[in-house]
Amino acid sequence: MKLCLSSRLRRGFTLLELLVVVSIIAVLAAMLFPAIQRLRETANRVKCVNNLHQIGLAMSSHFTTQQCFPMNGSVIDNGSFYKFGLTSFPGSPLKYTNMWGMGDPRLGPKSQTGSWAYAILSYMEETNAFATPFDPFNQSNSGYSQAMMVFMCPSRGRAAPQQNPGSDTFWGPKTWTFNQNWAPAPGTIATTQLLNLNWAKTDYAGNYLMMPNVNTPDLRRFSDRPPAPVPPLLGGAANYPITPSDITDGASNTILVGEKAVAIGAYDTGGWVWDEPIFAGGSGGTSRGVPTSYSRAWLAANTTNGPDSNEFVPFYNDPCPLSFGYLPFYYPSFLIPDNDPTNDGIAIAGHMRSANNWGSAHQGGVNFLFADGSVRTFQYNVDRALFQGLLTPAGANDATPPES
Repeated sequence: MKLCLSSRLRRGFTLLELLVVVSIIAVLAAMLFPAIQRLRETANRVKCVNNLHQIGLAMSSHFTTQQCFPMNGSVIDNGSFYKFGLTSFPGSPLKYTNMWGMGDPRLGPKSQTGSWAYAILSYMEETNAFATPFDPFNQSNSGYSQAMMVFMCPSRGRAAPQQNPGSDTFWGPKTWTFNQNWAPAPGTIATTQLLNLNWAKTDYAGNYLMMPNVNTPDLRRFSDRPPAPVPPLLGGAANYPITPSDITDGASNTILVGEKAVAIGAYDTGGWVWDEPIFAGGSGGTSRGVPTSYSRAWLAANTTNGPDSNEFVPFYNDPCPLSFGYLPFYYPSFLIPDNDPTNDGIAIAGHMRSANNWGSAHQGGVNFLFADGSVRTFQYNVDRALFQGLLTPAGANDATPPES
């Protein structure tokens, strides 16, 4: 009888055995999850590279049709009659009466008021978004509210399109404004508050020396303040829009488009500080670049913010003597990872490093599209001088730095 009963008893797990099993599962999970994350990041990086290849194909098609690369659009002054214009930054005071231009399907490369990203939409199967007029009062009439995933890096996972809440909460809060038919009188500013609309953004910026603003002066050199005997070389072209013959450094040695630095806290706020949407012409949100023509020692001794003069840059108000009027860049331009502690977007010296810099959420580095259509990745610790030489189409620079 005892044998029969004992044979029917079902043996369970002891507490020790359960703890051992749980520990094994925990160890396996700890080994597996990082591997999954690495695989996901690898896939995201491949997708990001593919995005840049697609942008490169659109650039090639643009060149085939227009015989030039696109420009970065226009900044509209307050003496113009212009149907729509957005304040150059939220809560724009009286001294900043200029506005970003808007993408206009009627205009060619030499006069296009929208950015380079807008200009190539029709070459990347986004003809409807390119051709639809901007309507700030009715989002259903605006092609700019469409998601442009080819401009978004999957590693950041940002919303697309991204809603503008009418005010920039990350930077202020400050209110974005626009004028329907520009300012009613010269010298006045926009007063109509922007509605809550969705806008397509970009994680990729154009190299300013390749695609500057419309009507940009000669970028081969610019005049330094006296008593400098010789103006510094800038390495750009004499005339724009630029063509391959203007790229004397070689198309394989010149950056065309790259991933731009963005503060993590500003990813999905709808903010527009150095992150303006693709239709906004002349803005820093679609443009980065221009290397310094001076040594870091000279910059440290002669600029308010030291060797990196764009450590704190309220737009168009950098005390650095190298910057000059109405150009969306500050000196110098380098690579900043999104999670860098100084890239938090706080408007104090030593922070706000997304201004004019390149960067990404990738751990391995930053991806760049070159003028020959190739895509390369550079680590964050790439040689500064060699990297900045890749920004100049005619700078007679040193050899290309190694990829990551």
